[in-house]
Amino acid sequence: MNQFKKNIIDFFKSIIGISARDIKIQFRNISYILSILIFFIIIILLFIFSIGPNEEQLEISGVAIIWTVFVLSSSITVNKLLKDDYDDSNFEIYQFSGLSFELIALSKIITSWILFQLPLLLLIPLISIVLSIDQNKIYMLIITMAIGSPILSILSVVASSMLLTNNKNFNLGGLIIFPMSIPIIIFAVGAVNTDVDLFIPQVNILISILLASLALGPWVISACIKIALRS
Repeated sequence: MNQFKKNIIDFFKSIIGISARDIKIQFRNISYILSILIFFIIIILLFIFSIGPNEEQLEISGVAIIWTVFVLSSSITVNKLLKDDYDDSNFEIYQFSGLSFELIALSKIITSWILFQLPLLLLIPLISIVLSIDQNKIYMLIITMAIGSPILSILSVVASSMLLTNNKNFNLGGLIIFPMSIPIIIFAVGAVNTDVDLFIPQVNILISILLASLALGPWVISACIKIALRS
């Protein structure tokens, strides 16, 4: 039992250690994170200007607009998540230190969510007010985004792992994320815009997708990293 507790503690220490290192490195290039926030705000404003001052139309389309721009913003981060570690041979160092690629993948997912999804989530209440979204819907939107954003982080790291050996076409990340994010958008937007009685069932579906992604994502990422290192 003591050995089991020690393994659990070592597991969490490894995740925290890798995540803290990545966060510290990324914060040296804070302009990249700020550029994603600015991109998110600018695209939202473009939607607002294109729809015009029609508050009723903004309220109807607001949730879908936020989710669409949220996915677009996530696709920008794909080329930044694993590529630096691959180019700097950090994965070999992790491997020699005895860390599994599944553990590394999990820490990268956590880092991605903290750095690129959490700042966008903090903007959601303000953006929702600008889009004239009803207050009750804002609460539901935040709940669905809190569940859906980790799924997008997993998809982003999966896409990044698939493109480790890609040095030419940097637009492929979005092409990988967009199709896989369609179920998330359908159930997340549907949970907010449809009948209140259907909110909990659709949230449960989102939670199921999240759990399935957490179960499969690290293994897929690990396999892609191993393939890239062998090539």
